[in-house]
Amino acid sequence: MIIIAVVGMIMILTTMNLQISSDTLYTAKYINSIKKKETAYYACKSAVNSARDYIKAGYKEDPKELYESLKYLESVPLNFDTGDIKINIDIQDLERKFSVNSIVSGDELEQRDRIEYLKRIFNGIGLNPTNVNKIADWIDTDNNIRVDGNENSLKYGSVKNAKIDSLNELNLIDYLKDDIKEFKESKVEGADNLDYYFSSFGLSYPKININTANRVLLRCLTDDMTEQDVDNIIEHRPIKDSYELDSIIGADTKKVYEMKKFVDYKSKYFQIKANAVYDEESIVIRTVVDKSGNIVYWGVE
Repeated sequence: MIIIAVVGMIMILTTMNLQISSDTLYTAKYINSIKKKETAYYACKSAVNSARDYIKAGYKEDPKELYESLKYLESVPLNFDTGDIKINIDIQDLERKFSVNSIVSGDELEQRDRIEYLKRIFNGIGLNPTNVNKIADWIDTDNNIRVDGNENSLKYGSVKNAKIDSLNELNLIDYLKDDIKEFKESKVEGADNLDYYFSSFGLSYPKININTANRVLLRCLTDDMTEQDVDNIIEHRPIKDSYELDSIIGADTKKVYEMKKFVDYKSKYFQIKANAVYDEESIVIRTVVDKSGNIVYWGVE
């Protein structure tokens, strides 16, 4: 009996030792992974700060000079490989896109104009424009149901009633997820990513940079914009001010008046997306800065 008890105790101790060894090994791997991720984070943060300095130093007040600097910025790959750490930096001017959150900013007339502009963009890329008011109800802080809107979510019980933090939130809105899925399966330019057309950054105005916006956003500025109008704008880029726009579009003062509600001639906000990889551990930092490099949004993914 004593022998059996001793053998049993040895087996128990051996099992415990194996478990402790296994736990120690797991803990060591976990700590090592955390250290690697921390290294990747600081490398990524350093890259973001360098990009902020780059924007601040290179920002041009003159739209023509800014346009040239933006073209240069996009033509230069910002990829770095130190051997141990790989870093990629992407910088975009946010005013080449339409700010979705802006549709609930301003007075009633301004909101109406912005909603109609977003509807035209939706229609132009093959999304259902009737879903725009559902987005407005999802974002606004009241409980008033707009035409084709919805203040109650079929899945979540209630809408957010706050600005969206990410374009991915659009998939939470009733009837919009399937619409977006169909859009992404289409052959429309930029269909693989809504980020090509839209921004979730909470600008309080829907101004787009007429010098950097894509053809769809330009064509949807008014109900009667033509492809020739868009061609003329692109041909004359960079456009310095509204006086130049008047001469480019011509004598159609109504069209120009409508366009001026939505256009600016230079970008003042920029998104920096930095990705750092250290020994398979990856960190992504996405931040928004103004023309002086001041941070207005910071997020780690």
